[in-house]
Amino acid sequence: MDLQGAEVGPDEGVRDSKLPHGPILVFGASPWVAFLADVKGGRSVHPDQ
Repeated sequence: MDLQGAEVGPDEGVRDSKLPHGPILVFGASPWVAFLADVKGGRSVHPDQ
């Protein structure tokens, strides 16, 4: 999955770039920054792991 992000007011909108007309998930800035830190730090971001 290739993710694209965009600022949506104070929030962050994310979608799969391969599905440009698909759903957009919206996250608050704080959870989005935490997610990116986990990904960049190599930590699992899967809820079951």
